[in-house]
Amino acid sequence: MNPLCKAAVALAFSLLATTVAADDVTDITSLLNDFLANTGAAEAHDRFWADELVYTSSSGIRSGKPERMAAFAAGTQPASLSDTLYRGEEVRVQLYGTTAVLTFRLVAEPRDGGAIRHFYNTGTFLKRNGEWRAVAWQATVIPPG
Repeated sequence: MNPLCKAAVALAFSLLATTVAADDVTDITSLLNDFLANTGAAEAHDRFWADELVYTSSSGIRSGKPERMAAFAAGTQPASLSDTLYRGEEVRVQLYGTTAVLTFRLVAEPRDGGAIRHFYNTGTFLKRNGEWRAVAWQATVIPPG
């Protein structure tokens, strides 16, 4: 293959990879936004978390998807999932092939006008069968002030 053809093929693959990466960033960001808008729904959790999830809460409690989903089935999920509006700020997605790291600042605003809380969240996602799912999650309280 002549050098011009090699360059054209390399450019085509580069553009394709850039498009795929941009689509993956959009997909993960959309997944996060949909999840945060629907935290009170079991379906949102089922779609967001991978079966082998390791979740470390801001209070240091570790759980997995089975425990998180069981709370919905038993009606014992935290009231804050339904009583609080959540949004992500400073969202950053770093792609590593079929693995991604999501970092963002979570803003938790109680619907009753209570004190707004802030957290740093870090999630690790894997892409399987064309779908991104969180396999690890860490939440850290940002102290007021």
